[in-house]
Amino acid sequence: MANTREKTGPAAPALQNMRSRFGGAMSSTRSPLTRKIITFNLVALSLLVTGILFLNQTREGVIDLRKRTLVADAQVLSITLAQQLETSGRDDMLDPQVFGLLERLSRPINSRVQIYSADGTLLTSVDGRPEVFKPVEVNLPGRTNSLDDILSDVTNRLSAVFKSPVTVEETPEQHADNVEVALQSIRSGRPNLVVTRNAAEQTIITAGMPITVDGQNIGALVLSTLGGEIDSYLSGERKQILQVFFLAIVSSVLLSFALANTIGRPLRDLAEAARRGSIQKTGRVGPERVDIPDMSERPDEIGELSRQLRNMTEALYDRIEANESFAADVAHEIKNPLTSLGSAVESMDYARTDADRKKLLDVIRDDVRRMDRLVTDISNASRLDAELAKDEMEVIDLGALLKNICDYQNELAQKQDVRVVTRLPQSPLEIHGLENRLAQVFVNLVTNAVSFVPGGGQVTVTLARDGEQARVLVEDTGPGIPEENLKDIFKRFYSSRPKQEFGNNSGLGLAISRQIVDAHGGKVWAENIYAEDGTTRTGARFTVTLPI
Repeated sequence: MANTREKTGPAAPALQNMRSRFGGAMSSTRSPLTRKIITFNLVALSLLVTGILFLNQTREGVIDLRKRTLVADAQVLSITLAQQLETSGRDDMLDPQVFGLLERLSRPINSRVQIYSADGTLLTSVDGRPEVFKPVEVNLPGRTNSLDDILSDVTNRLSAVFKSPVTVEETPEQHADNVEVALQSIRSGRPNLVVTRNAAEQTIITAGMPITVDGQNIGALVLSTLGGEIDSYLSGERKQILQVFFLAIVSSVLLSFALANTIGRPLRDLAEAARRGSIQKTGRVGPERVDIPDMSERPDEIGELSRQLRNMTEALYDRIEANESFAADVAHEIKNPLTSLGSAVESMDYARTDADRKKLLDVIRDDVRRMDRLVTDISNASRLDAELAKDEMEVIDLGALLKNICDYQNELAQKQDVRVVTRLPQSPLEIHGLENRLAQVFVNLVTNAVSFVPGGGQVTVTLARDGEQARVLVEDTGPGIPEENLKDIFKRFYSSRPKQEFGNNSGLGLAISRQIVDAHGGKVWAENIYAEDGTTRTGARFTVTLPI
């Protein structure tokens, strides 16, 4: 049975330190984000190393360089031997002095040196060092391969995959005969190069160089690289690449965990806070206020996400509070006509004359009309946000819209001996907006102004361009607005109507108008118009600005 207990040793403190350092990141492998980051990094590293190994020109470069050095060494040895023979006045290459000179010169070359006679007879052979053949690796049971063994095995396998063909002057045979190399050099009088592989599948480069004395090729010098020389160098190069790759993998995994922890943990905290505020299967939200973690100090997208989530949460709570306030105001506004209606109905039993009953019926009729107007305005106000978000804005000629509204309102206002005058530009002034909703705003403002203007008065509507905005002024010659009420007139259910207008207005018109203007990115406010003395109010002015 395998031992499942965790091993302890010198690496245990380091492992514990790593776990404590990365904390939740080491346990976040279940996170899809962590897996994606690690996978992308490993794939990128793998493609990089694969490309390096595939496009690596080390093998060809080493072989080409070794060819040149081998030819140069063979040429130096051949010339030296030829001069020695010419100096000694002998043409017998079996001279012991020649052998001694050859042995001394071949030591620093570290290659196999052979001399052949003109008929291809091997006269001598000097080995630089014994050949290094590939050992046959056998993994015995219970043996643990070291990192170096693993890298060597991977290097050997990759060498077989990424091995490139070697270009030589002649097509090499599997086991080239050095005698043939020597004879071709003697016959051609030029160097002869052959690249072959020995029985151990090791690359061997053989260079033949003719030995010329008095213009005659009396033999050939053959230099061969030793087995394993080139392959061991190439294997070392690839092993270094794999070692760097291994370190890069370890670093990439650790950095991926750190990156995933830096990204994933704040996102999990934000998601958990949002989950606490969401509606669960019970259909209810927790009673406590949702607190979104403040990460706005982070200069990245997570910090921006935290800021926007906090702003959204504050906006939602503001909307909830506004709805609660709106519901309380609705209940209060409906209760007043209901109370009046109930009193009138109860008093009906005590009415003794037709005149008393007619008065009570008039009260009932006014209360019913007031409730109908109130319910209609409340319904419109409750649907306003959804309709503003759903409808698409279009190009509107604001001057034409105001002209149509004012012409119609002027006909109605003349019945009250009030005129509606317009001051509009000659050229069209176009904006983007919802035509029906903007018409609702200006109808509310004009009718509101007409209702406060006494007979013989006037309402003036002015349109002008103010930079990148369209400015609309609705001015009247009424009594103006008390200074203490200027901040309240846009609140819901606020009304300071004359007694004769009681029941005809719900107090929602200006509140709805501001909501529509805000949705268009504009502003609306009210102010009084004063006489030259600065104290006497001569009317009220409502200003609406809309972006062009």
